[in-house]
Amino acid sequence: MPRVTFLDRRAIVNGRPAIGARIIRAFIPEDVEVEYLELAELARQTKVDLFATLAFGAILFGIFASGRFADLVGDGAGAWTWFGLVLVWAPMLWLNGHAFQKDRQARQRIAYWRLRFVIQNFINGLVWLALAWLTLDANLSGNLALLALVYLGLISVYAVHVSPHLLAFLVAAVTVAVGFEATMLMVDSTFADLLLVVAPCYCFYAYELGHSSNKRYRQSLERAVALSKLSSDLIVARNTALQESKAKTTFFAMMSHDLRTPLNAIIGFAEILKTEVFGKIGNDRYREYAGDIHDSGNHLLQLVNDLLDISKIESGSFELNVRDFALDDEIRGTVKFLREQAIRKSLEIRIPDRGSTWIKADPFRIRQVLLNLGSNAVKFTPAGGSILFDWHVLPDGGLDFSVSDTGIGIKADDLENVFDPFKQASPTVSGSPEGTGLGLAICKRLMELHGGTLSIASTPGVGTTVTAHLPPEAVLPAEPRRAEAS
Repeated sequence: MPRVTFLDRRAIVNGRPAIGARIIRAFIPEDVEVEYLELAELARQTKVDLFATLAFGAILFGIFASGRFADLVGDGAGAWTWFGLVLVWAPMLWLNGHAFQKDRQARQRIAYWRLRFVIQNFINGLVWLALAWLTLDANLSGNLALLALVYLGLISVYAVHVSPHLLAFLVAAVTVAVGFEATMLMVDSTFADLLLVVAPCYCFYAYELGHSSNKRYRQSLERAVALSKLSSDLIVARNTALQESKAKTTFFAMMSHDLRTPLNAIIGFAEILKTEVFGKIGNDRYREYAGDIHDSGNHLLQLVNDLLDISKIESGSFELNVRDFALDDEIRGTVKFLREQAIRKSLEIRIPDRGSTWIKADPFRIRQVLLNLGSNAVKFTPAGGSILFDWHVLPDGGLDFSVSDTGIGIKADDLENVFDPFKQASPTVSGSPEGTGLGLAICKRLMELHGGTLSIASTPGVGTTVTAHLPPEAVLPAEPRRAEAS
């Protein structure tokens, strides 16, 4: 297909936009997608154009050719020729629109299709002008009145029906208006002179109507295109993020396996050296170094586990192993695990004397939440402080369990980001930060996987309370038998 330079906004002649390009830049949208949708609307309407042209043409043919209105409009000798022209032209309207709809490269050939629709509307105007050229009778004012009614009505139809594409509307309206004015100039009658004055005024009104309609329609298309592009960008970004998340999860899974195996060996051998299983070590420093290796290995293993957990949770591949168990047993087990650290810092850990409370959740992950919250409390509570593990069933059937401390607290500004991965409270508030900042982020997401929430309240210099909430469906209405749960 040769390139169409006429009516192409990109056409350049002697370093400047071509005349056609300068003209159409005032009448067509900058965005190719918007103009494509305008032309698509014209193409969609060609089916209506086909039937409307045939029906209206048949009515006018009947008026001129029947002879019943000869005294008013003349004998209509040329009506047969004109109606034959209509019968040939009307299907071409539909064929042009159908061809546009079938063209998968229409967006890339927008200048070509713009020219085709402009030519279509130009020829359509000439076909209707042929009615005057073939049936005009200057001696009958009724003939002139009917033709004026047809053409002024036709311009009104263009203002509404063809206005989706402003350039096509202008070509059609100008063709009919200029042709009608030229025809009236050849008629020597007072009525024709009157029409020469009235018709331009009406055409100007029709132009304003069509221009206003096109402006509103184009604005709606521009908004729709902008939203569509934004939606497409969001979908692409979402798919990219999902692919990256999947790749990250795969990487962490492989890294976890590759790191855990040697780490477990290092931790195991360090523990053997530390506990002197195969005999005493000659130098106490070696035993101390073995203990450091053991502790560092455990810390690194915990880091690997945290990274793998947050990666799986964010990618949606994390699964819970839900069963019935007693929450108070998990709390007491957590306190037992933390007690040695608390004794070293002279901290008091308290548990209220409550009855057993059974829940339906993943016990390993609930213990993980408790250990994270308890470890933070021990870490950030000065010597001589206290830590409280508490839980209670709410009136709506849900359950809250919390860890409170009398530690240094967190600033209000830091509370907003404390649940974000890799974010920690300001060192000026909580001392030198340790760890990766994943603990609370993992705890929050684990609670959300259980259908619950995690919230935090803190006052600098007073202490912090972190509360985990489980929904009513996770709380068993009555204590089941331990034998059944096991």
